[in-house]
Amino acid sequence: MIERALERIDASPAQERAIIAELEQLEDKLHTAGRAMRDVRGPLAQAMAGSELDEGALAGIGHDVEQAGQAARDAVFETMRKIHALLDDKQRAQLASLLGRGAARGPGAGPYRT
Repeated sequence: MIERALERIDASPAQERAIIAELEQLEDKLHTAGRAMRDVRGPLAQAMAGSELDEGALAGIGHDVEQAGQAARDAVFETMRKIHALLDDKQRAQLASLLGRGAARGPGAGPYRT
């Protein structure tokens, strides 16, 4: 899908390499944030296990969840800034159009085919 989007915006080989590198870094950062979210399952289960919900444990878990969410948000925005800087105005408009409607969409795409 990425290759198809890069082709549709007529990215140069140098732009393609840079964009793919940025997306790979984003993927790594999102996996790290996802691991942090999975790490709260145990403490969340412990908070739920008692006859009363452990509000103190929830507060600690909430902090971890907020940090993971913030890290994911920051990573996405940083990647968007870097990719934006790599493209010219025409490419940005084309990419925005693809993002707005979904790059994978087209005739017959998606779960609801007619």
